[in-house]
Amino acid sequence: MKILHIVTHLDIGGVEELLVMTAKELKNKGHDVKVVCIQNPGICADEIRNYGIDLKALNRKGGMFDIITTLKLTSYIRTQKPDVIHTHTFYANLHGRIAAILAGVSTIFSSEHGVYTWKKARHILLDRILAKKTHKIIAVSNAVRDFLTSQESIDASKITVMHNAVDFNRFNGTITKEVARQRLGFDKENIVIGSIGRFDPRKGYEYLIDAVSLLEEEFPEIRLLITGRDPLGIKEGFLKRARGLGIDKKVILMNAQRDVAYLYKAMDVFAMPSICEGFGMALIEAMACGIPVVAANTGGMPELVEDGENGILFTAADSASLARAIRGLLNDSNKSSRIASEGHNRVFKEFSPETYFKTLEDLYMELARK
Repeated sequence: MKILHIVTHLDIGGVEELLVMTAKELKNKGHDVKVVCIQNPGICADEIRNYGIDLKALNRKGGMFDIITTLKLTSYIRTQKPDVIHTHTFYANLHGRIAAILAGVSTIFSSEHGVYTWKKARHILLDRILAKKTHKIIAVSNAVRDFLTSQESIDASKITVMHNAVDFNRFNGTITKEVARQRLGFDKENIVIGSIGRFDPRKGYEYLIDAVSLLEEEFPEIRLLITGRDPLGIKEGFLKRARGLGIDKKVILMNAQRDVAYLYKAMDVFAMPSICEGFGMALIEAMACGIPVVAANTGGMPELVEDGENGILFTAADSASLARAIRGLLNDSNKSSRIASEGHNRVFKEFSPETYFKTLEDLYMELARK
């Protein structure tokens, strides 16, 4: 089967890592896989190309209604004649589906990876129109499905919920916690609270910084590590916030990197303070690495974390609630170890690549035959 995946970019991120894994696995299964990036390809593109998968970058620079990009994509699709087109993220979902319709592609898939509360009326209208021509919309969580049906009034029969999978091979390294901490400049005595994800107001990092400030007196060795892309140029603002609270010497904000296994290894607790999160790839990655997690009770995260069992849920946008969740783990090592173990077991049981790709391939085959 000829399958074309279309994504906005391939910079470092949860969606992008999932797409890399998907393209490689589908190729392993004997499918003819190609990838198109609407914008510049980004660092993850190298792994796709090195795997022998054709990747085309359109280098889009225009606004939302960039007709040139849509026409270029339409022309490319017509020459490739894919059996299935699968689009990911907003701009790829927009341009990719319009181009697929114009090119007469028989089977169109679209993945919705987030709860996009920022969408304006015109975005929602476009989504509704394109959904009618989309054969299957994959929502990464029940929260995303509910958002699509309630705010965007998309027919629920079009939507299938598929939780993302974790590439366990990325976290099979033998690096020790001590070495990981040395690499980051932490001392053995430090208590490291970590989070991974782009610097974005929706990630709620200000609440995590404030929570660490609330915990500093009780835990003087506490440290905070946040790693991610900074597409909006707001990372310095978080450093300024830490400086104002007098904890800037205890906070490390790093640029994004693909080798995240050692970052998780260095952590004592992983925190996801997002105020808007469709799924939370970094959350299940941390669980896969055996790190106890705390997560905001919003979006798709309560589907991943059963409070008190495989993680701790706290009230979103509430620094005091987040501080209490972290404190509860730091003060009870038995509870922390049990939660870490339960999280690890659940991820390996429910978020395996084998289950994910079998479901995805079956959907492709079923709809392509109709």
